[in-house]
Amino acid sequence: MCDYLTSLILSFFTVPSILRWFLKYTNNALAADPKAFEFEAPVDSSLAKFGVVWKEAIAKAEYFVVLKEKYKSTTVICANKECHAIPEEHHFIRVCSRCRTNVYCSYECQRMDWNAGRRYVCGANVSSSSSRGLSFRGNNYDTTFIKFIIRQTLEAHRTSI
Repeated sequence: MCDYLTSLILSFFTVPSILRWFLKYTNNALAADPKAFEFEAPVDSSLAKFGVVWKEAIAKAEYFVVLKEKYKSTTVICANKECHAIPEEHHFIRVCSRCRTNVYCSYECQRMDWNAGRRYVCGANVSSSSSRGLSFRGNNYDTTFIKFIIRQTLEAHRTSI
């Protein structure tokens, strides 16, 4: 059961917002109690295994944060086709508040895309019953970040062989 939960938790770390919330919760818990995930239980118990798994999840989350910073410094994600941003200069990510799928590197790019006609097609991506929360389809920032993680992981394994 612990192995299944670990794989489930770790699979969600590729979504930046989930990673951010996990680390926020974990850091708050550890600030209140530095031994928050060290359970007084027999070594082979489920509770002890959960504590070990949680610590591994924290380490993996911190690794993804490092990857995210590397990703942000080398990649510009912008749905504006006229964008010519340089990665080192643009770390600002702005998600369309209407469809939650298009991502822009700046407010200016978002506004330019909107004025270039995005306003007429954006509503087509949103159903009338959808919530204003995160898109279930993900957005182009999430999908390119996942691809970046896969490339980095494959590259790391290739050099270690």
